[in-house]
Amino acid sequence: MSDRPKRLTSIRLAGRHLRVRTNASDHHLARIVGMIEARANAIAAGKPLTPDTFLLVAMSFAEEAAEARARADRILSMAQQTAQTLLNRVESALDLPSEHDESADLQAESMVDDDLESCEHQLITPDPNDAT
Repeated sequence: MSDRPKRLTSIRLAGRHLRVRTNASDHHLARIVGMIEARANAIAAGKPLTPDTFLLVAMSFAEEAAEARARADRILSMAQQTAQTLLNRVESALDLPSEHDESADLQAESMVDDDLESCEHQLITPDPNDAT
């Protein structure tokens, strides 16, 4: 969050007045409350909001967070693999004979470009197993 000290403040959620200790700004809290209420209203689909509705809201946000974490982990893994591949290629290029071979330079550059393009494509293309 922030380096600001925690403070006691009030929010209104689902018609209830709640006091919370936080270092978040009032704007941030209002945005979070709005997200919770929007999700609750979507889940309730016009029916009255109940405690069970808010349990379902918590479950849906937890599921989204888990999916986001899994996606972030996949992206980190791809980035680490690509960085390792590039490092291996740079190390390999540094071990070349002292004679300058322009065709080897062009081939190495092409392979690096291909790796970067592949990584970029994987980052942009949604995972078919990902429900988001």
